[in-house]
Order: sequence, then structure tokens, then C-alpha cells
Amino acid sequence: MWRLRRTWFLLLFIAFGMVAAVVIVCTIPLLSSVMTTAGLRSTLRATPESDEIVVYGGGPGISTSIVQAANNKFAPLFRRYLGNTVQQTQFSATTNDFSFSPQRKNTTLVVYGTAMQLAATHFGKVDGRVARVTGQPVREIEVMMTPATAKRLGMHLGSTFTLSLTYFTANPATSDTVPTLYSATITVHLVGLFQVTPSNLAYWHGDDFSLLSLANEGSTTQYQYTLVVPADALLTLFDNLRALHRDPAGGMGHAFARRTHPG
Repeated sequence: MWRLRRTWFLLLFIAFGMVAAVVIVCTIPLLSSVMTTAGLRSTLRATPESDEIVVYGGGPGISTSIVQAANNKFAPLFRRYLGNTVQQTQFSATTNDFSFSPQRKNTTLVVYGTAMQLAATHFGKVDGRVARVTGQPVREIEVMMTPATAKRLGMHLGSTFTLSLTYFTANPATSDTVPTLYSATITVHLVGLFQVTPSNLAYWHGDDFSLLSLANEGSTTQYQYTLVVPADALLTLFDNLRALHRDPAGGMGHAFARRTHPG
């Protein structure tokens, strides 16, 4: 008892030291995690697009099954490393295989498919309405464009015109034989005119879908027009062509992108 009275302060000091040591050992990993998270948050907030994860895909052919296969490959990785903190905010599919029918001189056409349910609020001011999948997506498709594009093409809200889709039934880069070239005619209905506002440019990654004029010195000016369509309509069309030929329908250039953001 006498010894305890003389050493109680030393024992108390040792106990405090042990508690402090445990606290420090437990705090260092937590502090490291907090610092790492803080650095990541700073990086993700640097620009409006810094927190974006983009999965790109491309090739001579595209279909719903190809897009789904890509999604099935990356979605588990997102869930494994990020849990439920990310959500899809945009899907797009583009192709250069369409042309006006009859053909317009010095003209190239980009058909940009987007998930309308995600993009509907990012078009800015819309005259008319947002494009939808038609009852006959193999023959008819609804499109949107900018007012400047419509004016240059001599079109207006409600205009109907025709596009020609050129495609192969095999990849010409890998096929041992010359692939057969096919053409499909699509009736197009202009249902919406939109003007992307500055506040919505970040969603479209700076693309406002304006008419582009491409000119080199001494050459004729080339015009590039962009038509915005429902991605589902574009994929349905390609799926039907694939089923029609019982072979993956391919063209000269397809690309798709899936974008996700932390929730």
C-alpha cells in the first residue's frame, strides 16, 4: 500500500501515455484518409468536368448489345471501387454514315444520339419539343437541330426530309472479301429547335451543335451539320439492320460514350 501511494502518479502517467499512444496509432490512418479525400475533393472540384468518369467506345459497328456489354464490363468496377457514389448523367452515340437524300454538295452530316431522359433539361431554350422514338424507328426518326442549322438547310419546325444511311455487313478493315455496301432510306421529322445556353455548355462539354464551316485556301467551303436524335432510336435502327442481315451491321465510323458523376 505504501509503495502504491508513492508510485500512483507514475502509474497514472504511464496509463495516460498508453492511451495517447493508442489514440495516435488510430488517428494517423484516419488523418491520412481525410487528407487523401480532401485532395481528391479539391481535384474533383477544379472544373465542372473534373468529377466526370467517361467510358468511350468505337468501331465499325454499334448495337444495343455492344453498348450493354461495355456497360456490364465497367459497371462492376464502378460499384467495387466507388460503391453507389456515382450515377450515369449522359450517354451518347455518334455516327457519320448518314447523308442527305438527295445528296447536298459540300456537306457532311453528324448524327448525335443522346439519352433524351437525361439530356432534356440541358438543351436550353427549345422551340417545339424534345425528339422521341417513333412508332417505326426503322423507317422514321425525329431530330432536333439549332436554328442556325435549320436556316442554312432551308428548314423549319415541322419539316420532313430524307436521309440515306450507308453501311456494310462486315468490317471492311478485317474482312477477307469485299463487303457488300447497303443503303437504307430514313424519313426524318424536325420536331425541335434548340440553342444551348452558356449554363448548359458544360453538360455538352463545350459543344453547342452549331453549324461548322470548314474551308482551306483555294478550296470549296465544306459545311458540317449536326442532328440530335434519341440514342434509343439510333440503336434500334442499327439493331434492326443487324437482324435483317443476321450479321453485325457496320459503317465507316461509330462512337459512343457513357459519362458518370459522383452522386
